[in-house]
Amino acid sequence: MNPVRWQNAVTQYGLDAGLNDEQNNQQVEEILLDKITHQTSEFPGYAKIRRVAVIQEPWSIGNGLLTPTLKLKRAKVLEKYKVEVDRLYAGH
Repeated sequence: MNPVRWQNAVTQYGLDAGLNDEQNNQQVEEILLDKITHQTSEFPGYAKIRRVAVIQEPWSIGNGLLTPTLKLKRAKVLEKYKVEVDRLYAGH
Protein backbone atom coordinates (compact mmCIF):
# COMPACT_ATOMS: atom_id res chain seq x y z
CA MET A 1 0.00 0.00 0.00
CA ASN A 2 1.24 3.45 -0.88
CA PRO A 3 1.81 5.24 2.48
CA VAL A 4 1.17 8.71 1.03
CA ARG A 5 -2.16 7.66 -0.51
CA TRP A 6 -3.10 5.88 2.71
CA GLN A 7 -2.44 9.03 4.74
CA ASN A 8 -4.51 11.07 2.25
CA ALA A 9 -7.39 8.59 2.59
CA VAL A 10 -7.14 8.67 6.39
CA THR A 11 -7.41 12.46 6.29
CA GLN A 12 -10.09 12.64 3.58
CA TYR A 13 -12.45 10.11 5.16
CA GLY A 14 -11.72 10.90 8.79
CA LEU A 15 -10.33 7.46 9.57
CA ASP A 16 -8.58 6.94 12.87
CA ALA A 17 -4.90 6.36 12.09
CA GLY A 18 -4.51 4.94 15.61
CA LEU A 19 -6.79 1.97 14.93
CA ASN A 20 -5.30 -1.40 14.16
CA ASP A 21 -5.28 -2.69 10.58
CA GLU A 22 -8.38 -4.86 11.04
CA GLN A 23 -10.49 -1.97 12.33
CA ASN A 24 -9.22 0.39 9.63
CA ASN A 25 -9.76 -2.26 6.94
CA GLN A 26 -13.39 -2.60 8.02
CA GLN A 27 -13.90 1.17 7.69
CA VAL A 28 -12.10 1.23 4.34
CA GLU A 29 -14.17 -1.72 3.09
CA GLU A 30 -17.36 0.16 3.96
CA ILE A 31 -16.14 3.28 2.12
CA LEU A 32 -15.10 1.23 -0.93
CA LEU A 33 -18.37 -0.69 -1.01
CA ASP A 34 -20.31 2.58 -0.86
CA LYS A 35 -18.30 3.99 -3.79
CA ILE A 36 -18.65 0.76 -5.80
CA THR A 37 -22.40 0.60 -5.12
CA HIS A 38 -22.80 4.18 -6.33
CA GLN A 39 -20.83 3.46 -9.53
CA THR A 40 -22.71 0.22 -10.28
CA SER A 41 -26.24 1.33 -9.40
CA GLU A 42 -27.39 0.64 -12.97
CA PHE A 43 -26.17 -2.97 -12.89
CA PRO A 44 -28.69 -5.80 -12.57
CA GLY A 45 -28.99 -7.45 -9.15
CA TYR A 46 -26.91 -10.50 -10.03
CA ALA A 47 -23.96 -8.30 -11.04
CA LYS A 48 -23.87 -6.10 -7.94
CA ILE A 49 -20.94 -6.26 -5.58
CA ARG A 50 -21.99 -6.90 -2.00
CA ARG A 51 -18.68 -7.39 -0.19
CA VAL A 52 -15.08 -6.30 -0.66
CA ALA A 53 -11.77 -7.21 0.95
CA VAL A 54 -8.83 -4.88 1.42
CA ILE A 55 -5.50 -6.53 0.75
CA GLN A 56 -2.61 -4.29 1.70
CA GLU A 57 0.12 -6.37 0.08
CA PRO A 58 0.61 -5.63 -3.63
CA TRP A 59 0.32 -8.63 -5.93
CA SER A 60 3.64 -9.09 -7.68
CA ILE A 61 5.90 -11.56 -9.42
CA GLY A 62 8.15 -11.54 -6.35
CA ASN A 63 5.47 -12.83 -3.97
CA GLY A 64 4.31 -15.45 -6.48
CA LEU A 65 0.84 -14.03 -7.16
CA LEU A 66 1.61 -12.89 -10.72
CA THR A 67 3.34 -14.62 -13.61
CA PRO A 68 6.28 -12.92 -15.37
CA THR A 69 3.75 -11.69 -17.96
CA LEU A 70 1.68 -10.14 -15.12
CA LYS A 71 -1.16 -12.65 -15.27
CA LEU A 72 -2.87 -13.52 -12.01
CA LYS A 73 -2.06 -16.91 -10.47
CA ARG A 74 -5.58 -17.62 -9.25
CA ALA A 75 -4.73 -20.78 -7.34
CA LYS A 76 -1.97 -18.99 -5.42
CA VAL A 77 -4.23 -16.02 -4.64
CA LEU A 78 -7.01 -18.32 -3.42
CA GLU A 79 -4.52 -20.30 -1.32
CA LYS A 80 -2.90 -17.22 0.24
CA TYR A 81 -6.14 -15.33 0.89
CA LYS A 82 -8.40 -18.27 1.76
CA VAL A 83 -9.71 -16.61 4.94
CA GLU A 84 -10.63 -13.40 3.09
CA VAL A 85 -12.28 -15.27 0.22
CA ASP A 86 -14.26 -17.46 2.63
CA ARG A 87 -15.45 -14.31 4.43
CA LEU A 88 -16.57 -12.77 1.12
CA TYR A 89 -18.66 -15.83 0.29
CA ALA A 90 -19.96 -16.56 3.80
CA GLY A 91 -23.71 -17.10 3.75
CA HIS A 92 -23.89 -17.84 0.01
